[in-house]
Amino acid sequence: MTCRITAPGFGQPSAIRACRALSFAAVIPSVPMKDGVLRIGFTEGKADRIQVGTALAQTYEKLFRSARRQARSRQSREIGVKVIVFGCLWLEALCNGCVRDTLERSPLPQSLRVAVVDAIERAPIRQKLTVLSAYQAPEQATLVKNANQLFELRNQPVHFGEQLEEVDGAIAIETITKNAFGQLQETRLVKKLKPPALDTSIKDILLTKRWLDQVKGEKRMRGAPASRRHLGA
Repeated sequence: MTCRITAPGFGQPSAIRACRALSFAAVIPSVPMKDGVLRIGFTEGKADRIQVGTALAQTYEKLFRSARRQARSRQSREIGVKVIVFGCLWLEALCNGCVRDTLERSPLPQSLRVAVVDAIERAPIRQKLTVLSAYQAPEQATLVKNANQLFELRNQPVHFGEQLEEVDGAIAIETITKNAFGQLQETRLVKKLKPPALDTSIKDILLTKRWLDQVKGEKRMRGAPASRRHLGA
């Protein structure tokens, strides 16, 4: 059995008291940690494995939500890039944790579980989402498709760099000089980094996060499939 504690301020007196109530006092480090993850493995009632982590998912979440707040007040490609990049980093960190936790609950031998987790974590995000979607009903296919499109959008500025597009129609050089490029069309990428397309991407990020919670078993939701309504801030 594995117990995971993820909390800001872990290692502070209040967190130590909470853990002591769970008989973890003997294994709780006294070194203060502002943010982090403590993972304790148990065998036959005894803690036999202790791991600490940097809680990257929480860091990426904070960066995504900060960028999202900025996007509410002003529009720019810079803010749009932050929203998409940090949102996808958050989702990928959650996805990796979900794969790991899901496989740890499987009846496979430990050595095989470790090998499978390592292989899947090294795979592209599209394959990870495909693996996790096997645990959900077919109605999640659209959600997974939208999530894959998010990562394709993330890959454009991160991996592929500048991509030139043809300008519609013939433009005289005098027109370009007079307008100083001010009236040239926006690229498809820039349009995706601004509302309303950016708003849709934000909703898809939050939906994917909710779905990963479902797969992980942290939040069981029955009935109708997830929709783009009633999403958390």
